[in-house]
Amino acid sequence: MDPLSAFELAQVVLDNTVRLFKFVSALVEYPEECEKYRLQLIIEYNRVLAWAKAAGLIEVTPGSSLVSTLGTNATELITILARIQWLLAEFRDLNAMYGNELVPTGISPANEKEKDGKESKDVKSSGKDSKDPKAAGSASSSKEKSTSAEPKPATDQALLSQISSLALSYDQSQKEQKLKVEKEEEAEHRRGTNHIRRFFRTTKDVVTHPSRVRWVMVDKEAFEALLLDLHSLTERLHELMRGYQQSKMDDIIGKTYREMILARDGIGELREMVDVLGNMVEGILLGELNVSRGWARAKLVDGVRELVMLKKMARVLEELLSRLHQGQDPTASGLEASDTEITVAQFGDLAKGKKDLLEVFYIYDGDKYPDGESDFGSVIRFKRPRGYLTVQEGVDEIPVWIEWKLMGDYAEGSIEEKAADLRTLTLAEMLHLPKPDSLHVPECIGYLDARDAFGADMYGFIFKARKERSCWGHRIVSLYDLLGTEMLKPSLSQRVDLALKLCTTVLNLHAVNWLHKGVFSDNVIFYFDWSTMNEWGTEPGKGMKLVYDPGKPYLCGFGYSRPEKSKTTARSLDTAWDLYRWPAIQREHPTDHNSRKTYDLYSLGLALLEIGHWKPLDEILCLKESESSPSYIQTVPERKPPSVSLQVSKNARDWLLGTQPDAPFAEAKKMNPLRELRNLMGGRYSRAVERCLWAHGEKGFGVEDLPDQSRDSGVGIRLQEAFTKYVIEELQGVSV
Repeated sequence: MDPLSAFELAQVVLDNTVRLFKFVSALVEYPEECEKYRLQLIIEYNRVLAWAKAAGLIEVTPGSSLVSTLGTNATELITILARIQWLLAEFRDLNAMYGNELVPTGISPANEKEKDGKESKDVKSSGKDSKDPKAAGSASSSKEKSTSAEPKPATDQALLSQISSLALSYDQSQKEQKLKVEKEEEAEHRRGTNHIRRFFRTTKDVVTHPSRVRWVMVDKEAFEALLLDLHSLTERLHELMRGYQQSKMDDIIGKTYREMILARDGIGELREMVDVLGNMVEGILLGELNVSRGWARAKLVDGVRELVMLKKMARVLEELLSRLHQGQDPTASGLEASDTEITVAQFGDLAKGKKDLLEVFYIYDGDKYPDGESDFGSVIRFKRPRGYLTVQEGVDEIPVWIEWKLMGDYAEGSIEEKAADLRTLTLAEMLHLPKPDSLHVPECIGYLDARDAFGADMYGFIFKARKERSCWGHRIVSLYDLLGTEMLKPSLSQRVDLALKLCTTVLNLHAVNWLHKGVFSDNVIFYFDWSTMNEWGTEPGKGMKLVYDPGKPYLCGFGYSRPEKSKTTARSLDTAWDLYRWPAIQREHPTDHNSRKTYDLYSLGLALLEIGHWKPLDEILCLKESESSPSYIQTVPERKPPSVSLQVSKNARDWLLGTQPDAPFAEAKKMNPLRELRNLMGGRYSRAVERCLWAHGEKGFGVEDLPDQSRDSGVGIRLQEAFTKYVIEELQGVSV
């Protein structure tokens, strides 16, 4: 088969396959027990599109051929696509035999088309495109069924918005290709392709008019059989890519899954997605002959399932808080038991059903009484106190550390206090739940009410510390404290990897609409251990020194974080870190200006700037003299927080972007740190940082500084897509 002919034929068959996928996905009034099957269908649809994008069938480059793109058998490829198309067509025809098409007001099925196949001139429709993003997202909910006698049709745009931007990009590329083809002369096509084009141009469209079709088949076995066949065929498509652009395809699939999470907001929808993805993991492990590849694919899908569980937990919190503020009992919410299950350990007052921390916690950081006993009350003075926790008798103690969260000034027993307790418990559970490897946060194994344990108005999150060596001591050091220490400076490739891991962590948090509100270097930690090895690790050295792995950062500082839609958490007006916050919210209580995802991304950009220069921000901006670096590392002293005026911290962004003169670094006759970053880390890295600092508009991520970055799933998807393109992919493309 001619390579070009094969490529064009594959595009045509793919196009008709996509039309059929859209048709079946757009059926309305699904039985509740079949909603999860539609979700599976949408997942298979996106897997086909992900394959097509990686294969170059969506964004076509001149001179493309299946052989050059895939290095595989073009005939088998087209056969698989044709088989998928045939399966969907059979399913469509089986459903259509009942005459179940929904007709928009003003359209008569009898006169919709004339006998010659042309559109009737008197056809009129009163249906309008839905502009409401919530309406688009609700189409897949099993709880929101059509109840009207003549439901309004949903447009293709509304349908696609609940699927993924990949589907939208395919639709756009098809429109562009159609316009291009119409301008071409028929003689320019290679011999053997004209008849294919003529055939498909005259073929009846899958969706005969902009209406949708009722689901009338109550036999779900037919749907299950369809999905089984579809999955086996899409698996074969993906097998053709194994070892060839597989990484690219996995990235596309992961991105699409995150968009599907953003587009689903109902607890029922998220619960169904957890079940569907869980079944997919089981199917992959049972059906994959290549064990290592099976585990890798299962890990990818299971990581998405874990993200969905995080979002479901956040939505459950919103539901419970809503009931609480309405004066209703949160425990009588009608949610399933699995939705509200708490598995994280709770320490505090025994009378409240919590465990006594003092019985199982051994303090490492803290003062001692004259008799040698530990002064537990002194623990609250430490920023991140360390210790050991006995979780089970006869089992080794677990090294842990505590991160404090200040309570709000609430009256005892008030709704506000109960809401704060509920938010803290839910946050601890979310930090305790399993997470994908790309989400670099510490594992929370418990939380405590410090009022019960120490008489202090604080909550404490207890995190498990990673301790690789057999030495007793362990140390937690922040990135902020490491900056400027040349002996502990990672290599260029390690710094790029560190930056990329922080970016993917924030990307995953935002995929479940989880705002961090404190993405700066002091909240990025590393676990340090003592080593008696020399710097090459080949023989014992003369003294002890601290070592760490720069490839294993952990983002902490969740004391102020919250799900996007819940009311903001109270925080102390600690102004020490204002230099790292978005200028508009510095020195202001967060209830005045709710945080945004873009504010997190701005703070992230400053952290990336510090990683590139390996200096703290105040030194980069020439706001203070650089501190001397120790010649031998036996300890890493805590660096004092930056001390700058409000006006200086608000001007930092404008100085870096060059929109305001008289910058301190200019007065010191030094280059703009953002421009200097290009020399230090390369153009891709510096462009990624600059995007984060702009944050909004065309120079940023294409969204405005408005509170709809999560309320509108379309805006959330657009922001995520831009961040992936302009930051994640730029960092992935850095060559060292």
